Amino acid sequence: MTSQLSQRSNAVHSLSSLTTDIVVDLGCCSYQLGNRVEDSIQTLIRRFKPAVLFGFDPHPALTEKVGTVYGTTVITSRRAAWTHDGVAGLTLESNCTHIDLDEEQTTKVFDLASWIRALPDTNIVLKMDVEGAEYVLLPHLIEQGLMDRFSRVLVEWHEGRYAHGWESAREPILAGIPCEVEEWQ
Repeated sequence: MTSQLSQRSNAVHSLSSLTTDIVVDLGCCSYQLGNRVEDSIQTLIRRFKPAVLFGFDPHPALTEKVGTVYGTTVITSRRAAWTHDGVAGLTLESNCTHIDLDEEQTTKVFDLASWIRALPDTNIVLKMDVEGAEYVLLPHLIEQGLMDRFSRVLVEWHEGRYAHGWESAREPILAGIPCEVEEWQ
């Protein structure tokens, strides 16, 4: 692997110089693909070849780093995308994290809409594997008028306990997204 991520998580980077694609990877943990372990960061870089990939996951095993992977600048952060800045409850199960406002364990969260709004005016690929938070985050982005910032959205739609019964909102959410939406597996 040609990964050279450094431990400089506090480094400052100017976003004003970005002129090519950005990939935002929400839920950038590893996953099982057949008999091998993959991670979404490498998968997304190989597919989209962005100049920059931002990876967010509140999992305690995520190391915050700034570096280069396959020629892409990668910046990872141990925070969860949400509808406001601050903290929120967190459920941790194996390699999955789930925002649960009733949990005592907490994690840092950031307002995804405000963060997207601060990015340069370029097309963005958004990948969401956020354990049910897609039913909160996508409507938040739609309400904030930000869906036209994305050239493509990849989302894993969760069902059952993580979806909190919101599965019926999927079609109305999809109707508010003007770009191509793909199922992330």
